[in-house]
Amino acid sequence: MLLLDTDPAVHTAGVHGTLEWAIRATASFAKGGIESGSLVGVAGGTTVISPASGQSQLVRIMVRLAAVSDRDAVPVAELASNPKIASAHSFVRIAITTDAGMALAPRCRDVRFVSLQRGGFEGTAAIDTPGMTPWLDIPNAALM
Repeated sequence: MLLLDTDPAVHTAGVHGTLEWAIRATASFAKGGIESGSLVGVAGGTTVISPASGQSQLVRIMVRLAAVSDRDAVPVAELASNPKIASAHSFVRIAITTDAGMALAPRCRDVRFVSLQRGGFEGTAAIDTPGMTPWLDIPNAALM
């Protein structure tokens, strides 16, 4: 289950900001998982797509991700505690957020974090998250 952090408080603004980057990363994880035969679900903003497999699931996910905007503000900690998502406890839960999102959601149990570093974006600096190590740390959007 992929958890897309859509909270504008943790993202940089604009069409080339970290929310768009997080959406692309979520789409990549979903595509890779489905192509390898895994059941993949996505939660982000007000959208919850239950885990499933196959090409129709991939299309469903991509269509919903294309519609995500900064108006769909739901922090990753809230997503992780959503009953629909918590009931998917037999699935690995991967949260795609920024270093700022990790700093705000350190108590999400059984969630692996993909941390997108905001420091590569104009007017922002990386945020230290002492004692927290992301499952995957992506240092700069230019590397994507």
